[in-house]
Amino acid sequence: EQGIDLSTHKPRQLSPQMTQEADIILVMSERHRNRVAVIDPHARDRTHIIRKLSAELQGKSVAGRREISDPYGNPPAAYRKVLKMIWNDLEKGFEGTLQHARDHRASLGESYPGADYTDEDRS
Repeated sequence: EQGIDLSTHKPRQLSPQMTQEADIILVMSERHRNRVAVIDPHARDRTHIIRKLSAELQGKSVAGRREISDPYGNPPAAYRKVLKMIWNDLEKGFEGTLQHARDHRASLGESYPGADYTDEDRS
């Protein structure tokens, strides 16, 4: 579904090692953010609520930004809805940031993974 192959995916509990290896941790709610802080207090500054971070990256107010409800235990339609919300927020929030990073790297003449990625690659 959605062109994502999850056949080899295995869910796992978040661990301190995982948080220590992450540059950024994206969560759906303040509750999730607090849980990450319990697992690794040093990860708090790198842990962001997706919808709020997306709004910040777009230069929009984060006031009143809804959190994303965890679909755990709900029917597949709830998971699809959450996927759509997350995808939309990531795409809107990060596109400008990614383009800025691409432009910056290109101005330095640096090669990086995805340097040859274009908007046509999305489809």
